[in-house]
Amino acid sequence: MKDAIEISIHGQRFKLRTDEDEEYVTSLAAYVEEMMAEMGASSNSLTNDRIAIMAAFQIADSFFRYRQQSERRQRQLMQRLRTLIADSDQVLEE
Repeated sequence: MKDAIEISIHGQRFKLRTDEDEEYVTSLAAYVEEMMAEMGASSNSLTNDRIAIMAAFQIADSFFRYRQQSERRQRQLMQRLRTLIADSDQVLEE
């Protein structure tokens, strides 16, 4: 495992031990920071915990939507592939 990478999210500093590149981890932290800033901007009375939960929910929603879209595209591609194979088989049989 590589050295610890220090990141800052919503005013709190964290040291993470990871095998990922520092640039990648830093970009993840920046994304989480951006989401928390968006959630925090909606109300001045939210606690940090509430902001973090709302940001996590938003990130999870984005992930699930992306995953559903990816799965739908994969099914479409598989159907196209099956059609191409069937058409090719039919041509070869002639």
